[in-house]
Amino acid sequence: GMFSYVGWNLFGSSVGVFKNQIVNILLNQFFGSLANAARAIASQVSAAVTSFSQNFSTAIRPQIIKTYAAEQKEECLSLTFRGCRMTFFLMYIFTLPLALEMPFVLDVWLKNPPENAVIFARLVLIDALVDSVSYPIMTLAQATGKIKLYQSVVGGILLMNLPASYVCLKCGLPAYSVLVVAICITFIAFVVRLFIIKALTDFSIRSFLMSVCLPIFAVAVLSAVVPVAARYFIKDKILNFICVVFLSVAFTSVSVLFVGMNKSERVSVLNMMRRRIFNA
Repeated sequence: GMFSYVGWNLFGSSVGVFKNQIVNILLNQFFGSLANAARAIASQVSAAVTSFSQNFSTAIRPQIIKTYAAEQKEECLSLTFRGCRMTFFLMYIFTLPLALEMPFVLDVWLKNPPENAVIFARLVLIDALVDSVSYPIMTLAQATGKIKLYQSVVGGILLMNLPASYVCLKCGLPAYSVLVVAICITFIAFVVRLFIIKALTDFSIRSFLMSVCLPIFAVAVLSAVVPVAARYFIKDKILNFICVVFLSVAFTSVSVLFVGMNKSERVSVLNMMRRRIFNA
């Protein structure tokens, strides 16, 4: 009972730590400490961005668990779906400008960043973005209490990072290939999570695709068009940085509001903003 639940959760969380450490060791073996430095910087950037969305998904955890326990199935699933979308949007509003302006950010922060640091940081952010969508799904899995199947299968998939990364580096692929591997495996784990949750609850994958994946994809594409264009047209570094950050945040916010949210969510956000502005 309890021990098995705790044990499997522990296994699940230690897989993530293990995955990162192993990749660091591999990079060190094949490329020396510079690749590790680049990865360490990338991880710091990612951790800063991820903390926001993790705080949000921690805040909705109790509600998902409570509605599941009370057998309010509809309510529980709509909370989970909303959580998946919002966690992604919160990540994306930081990730988009950061990914675009990574060379500038690292130059300012580190004066002369190690080579590969930019591509490492961009790929680590993409990995974190893909992963962020599944935080609320993990919560739902934990709410069911049937955690063994979930943690063993997902953990097993995540452990594939080690052999896959090793094969890539052994074949002479560049250092950042380990991060491309990580993104692919994170995505596979995400898809498998959906099927496991479908088995544990009466979770419809089709409605997940329609109410989570579609809006996420639409927002990601719509928000990026103008900032990406701006990045190529504005030559002055500092002006470029300011414009890209401003445009990214503005376009992401508008896309989230009108494409990423349903009507009731939009109304409650606009009401909250109205209260903030007029009571300020």
